[in-house]
Amino acid sequence: MKTSNGGIKKNMIKMDSVLNENDYGMFSAKLQESLNDENVYAKVLQIEEMEDGGHMYRFSLINEFMFEVDQYFFAQGNQMPVGSVSEENLRIFRGYHPFIYEFEGEDFEELVYQEMRQYEGEWIKIQLKDIDSYGSDENDIVIDGTMVFSASPLIRAGKRLCFNRRELGRKEVERLNKIYGKDKIAENTKGCVNNRNTYNKFLRRIPEDICKIKGIVYEVGNANNIKLDLISQKVHCQVLYDVGCGVSYAADEKERIKKNLECLFESEFQAVILSHWDLDHILAVGYYNPRILFAQDQIWIAPNINLLEPKECSLSAARLAGYVAKNSNLYLANKLGKELGSRDNVFKLWQGLGTKKREATHNNNIGIMIEISGAGFWKIETAKDCLETKKERKIHALLAGDCPFDNMPERPKKHTLYDFLITPHHGSDRTVPDIRGEERSAAVICAGSGGEFPGAEHVNKLRENGFWGIYKTSEDGNIEVELKV
Repeated sequence: MKTSNGGIKKNMIKMDSVLNENDYGMFSAKLQESLNDENVYAKVLQIEEMEDGGHMYRFSLINEFMFEVDQYFFAQGNQMPVGSVSEENLRIFRGYHPFIYEFEGEDFEELVYQEMRQYEGEWIKIQLKDIDSYGSDENDIVIDGTMVFSASPLIRAGKRLCFNRRELGRKEVERLNKIYGKDKIAENTKGCVNNRNTYNKFLRRIPEDICKIKGIVYEVGNANNIKLDLISQKVHCQVLYDVGCGVSYAADEKERIKKNLECLFESEFQAVILSHWDLDHILAVGYYNPRILFAQDQIWIAPNINLLEPKECSLSAARLAGYVAKNSNLYLANKLGKELGSRDNVFKLWQGLGTKKREATHNNNIGIMIEISGAGFWKIETAKDCLETKKERKIHALLAGDCPFDNMPERPKKHTLYDFLITPHHGSDRTVPDIRGEERSAAVICAGSGGEFPGAEHVNKLRENGFWGIYKTSEDGNIEVELKV
């Protein structure tokens, strides 16, 4: 619909009127205070072999206070018996919203690898110490790395994870699994899998007569965070495709990325599409306004989290899925290798095949992609460069998330040449491009500076396949895209 002055009016989401910023703030502050507790439970996630010969270790973390608030929200519900908690704690609990508490580090010791791999998907008890701390037991397994926490603000800190074979008893494991186990995740998201009502709501928010799509690929390190405006003559719908930021990034990127993340709080949008549940695609949730991100009529589209094994599913992902299922509208796609359904042929969602090939995780392989088809004009613009192309034929774009090329359905991968591609997994050599571009086609790689991303094999294959312009967020900053459809 048009405003009185003839301009375009956004299809706005109604904001939650119950909780206020003070409630959210009190909850976040209490969580941050609890980080001082050195004794922590850790779920050991999938251990990854690195190209430099080391191993990347990822852990989901939880302490006693965090367990208490999760238990309140997921086990007891939103209503507490009168008089059972203090007024202050009741307000803290009322401000509950998803939070991140994770650790990742790399180590080259074979002994550490042999010890830790037996715990993949399992619980251990650890101590989390400052990176320069001493006095650990000589028998400790020690991994240095980065702790990330976010319920707002996002905190990154160098930490030392110490594990001295403190195996948990059965009762402790049962207590943790009661809130975070696979059965509990399924219970929290019951009714969301292939829920047609939720997906139809999403389709109704997509304009019928899209004439233009404008997007911003944000520079957020080794992570994906993309905003799309789907514009018709009367309205436009703003969609987020992933809400991630990098776990760590180089010092020269810090201020640029910080500025990008801080502007996200003002974002207004009508839907969130998660390509998959990895941390680098959800870590920035603390930067968005929770009253919009988790509004009662907000819509989230994501792969079915229940397909993941325990070692592939972080507590942060499980907590986010359960919260959105309870507070907002969550559609969990379980249509491997198929189109999810579209309003027209302009804006389509596809799901990966879900098969386990090469070295990509199952989480990547069940991911959601966006295909865009339209008229013969598109433009890509950065602070350094502008590429504008008009073609007589219809143009095509593919936003791959992290779905590896060998797990993409045949129809979106093989049926056409692509003019614009956001390539998966930061340009990793673990997913070698086998789709084709045409002259003056462009590919965007969401990757931070340094490290293994992007891979030389990946970049060379893109060029070989016809992608003339290759843009990297680490070098080009935010990348703006416009497609007339």
